[in-house]
Amino acid sequence: KPKFLFISGDGNPKFSTQDVGSLYLWELPFFITGMLFLFRMKASYRWFILLWMLIGVAPAATARETPHALRIESILPTFQIITAIGVFAFLSKVSSIKYKVLSIKVKSFVIGITFLLLLINVFYYLHGYYVHYPREYSGEWQYGYKDSIAFVKKQEQNFDEVKITTELGRPYIYYLFYTKTHPDEFRKTAAIKREVFGFVNVEKLGKYSFAKDLNPMASKNKKILYVDIQSKVPDNAKILKNFYLLNGQKALVAYIL
Repeated sequence: KPKFLFISGDGNPKFSTQDVGSLYLWELPFFITGMLFLFRMKASYRWFILLWMLIGVAPAATARETPHALRIESILPTFQIITAIGVFAFLSKVSSIKYKVLSIKVKSFVIGITFLLLLINVFYYLHGYYVHYPREYSGEWQYGYKDSIAFVKKQEQNFDEVKITTELGRPYIYYLFYTKTHPDEFRKTAAIKREVFGFVNVEKLGKYSFAKDLNPMASKNKKILYVDIQSKVPDNAKILKNFYLLNGQKALVAYIL
């Protein structure tokens, strides 16, 4: 799809900045030129490149989410090869202009404009990636978990149970990493459930439990610490700490009843 390849990229913000395609827009004319040049010069390897692309895309086309940037990585670097051929054909054509004073200026102007557009496209992407993307999409990378884990780790000895929401992803992965839990301890205490599609969910790990619905309720027998998203925090909850995304929105809330 042209939009996926050259305009906005993968619809999942984890795999795209959402305003630059999987390929740079400046590559589009050179990609088309490269394809035409491949067949015009009847290169013996042209079928190998095309077959490589088709075989690489075929498995990804059967998945639930299409197009998918990660699932078509196997076609790399076929797009780059074709684009490079297009750049070569373009430069060869420009260089074939007869060496007159005017033609030298024209060649310099054309090549200069081409590389200027290339640099603008690259810098536009880098600016978006390093300046805007972290603020706009930090939530896609479970940004609030690290801060919440540091807080919960300091508080866990005061509670009988800690309940963590899975609304942002699979939090057990982050708890294992940031608390430096030993693999032996994980294997002894983890309650694991496998989904129909083969995904693994860890529902319990020591005094930690992970679920989408935490069913918060006051208990006289247990002291429970909850970490959930803002919309699921009960009205009667006592807020202990809020955890924020880079754009200032609340990612998670630690509370008790």
